[in-house]
Amino acid sequence: GQGILVTAEDRRRDWRGARACGHVVLAPYYSPSFFMHPEVDMTRLQGQKPALVVSSNVVTWGKKSPPCHRFDIPHKPQRWGCEDERLQEAHRLRGIVSWAVNNLTKSYGARAVALQTYRSVQQYASSALENTLRRKAETYKASTFCVIPAGDSAITTRIFSIIAALCIPVFVIDLDFLPFPSDIDWASMSIQVPSQQFLLYQRDLNKPSTVNPLLFLQSMERYEPDKILRLRTNLERARWHLLYHQDGRGVPVQGAAARPSAGHALVRELERAAARRLQLTSRSSMRASGAVLNCTRRVDPAHVP
Repeated sequence: GQGILVTAEDRRRDWRGARACGHVVLAPYYSPSFFMHPEVDMTRLQGQKPALVVSSNVVTWGKKSPPCHRFDIPHKPQRWGCEDERLQEAHRLRGIVSWAVNNLTKSYGARAVALQTYRSVQQYASSALENTLRRKAETYKASTFCVIPAGDSAITTRIFSIIAALCIPVFVIDLDFLPFPSDIDWASMSIQVPSQQFLLYQRDLNKPSTVNPLLFLQSMERYEPDKILRLRTNLERARWHLLYHQDGRGVPVQGAAARPSAGHALVRELERAAARRLQLTSRSSMRASGAVLNCTRRVDPAHVP
């Protein structure tokens, strides 16, 4: 087709090639403005957040969902399935992350919170959902680090809520899934912990030498305040590219009207995608009738000039 798909996550196996060819643009989920931390001077937050780390997991009552909400299996393109181990083990990893966070308090005296939200289908349409979200917002704002494993798919709404709250993301997913790589240097504002560390932690839990994969966060807070300030400063700049707002209306941050928005970042990303489409379809070596399909299916994004 000739259009550009705008989505929080393209769940087809060839999504990286489609994005490189300008067929797919990844955009952030909407996050309510009450998740925004009001502070803009990051030096004022140094040592002021009462919690070290928080994780958040939602358990939905009702019909059991598939373990992975992607379509990565080549010979079964219409069946749920994930190639990425972090997504294959998503349910298990979320449980291990919650356990690791709780263990920081129990074994090391760290200020850690593992949120577990039980939600029924009926609650999605009730005022109780907003109350739950507002409580989460206050918890995120009060924490230095927020651990983010995958949900049923790689991208979840909590990613953007956590960033708005100026809680440094600790990702257990591939940064490649995240939006706006041209505007946001994700590695400069977040931390990554390999999923294998959590799986090994669970396997070797009874061994004396086993170390909680999140324990380094406590050391970082104590001994590397400059690194935390750098991460948080980059986070504060980036969060405006991920928040949908119009002239700062409803955003509880001074000077919000003059800040960028996710809408602006999305327009720039669409312009880049359109330019890439024109660049690729105008090549004399590509047949005009087959250029779109060939690019989407066969081009490795690492080799696109």
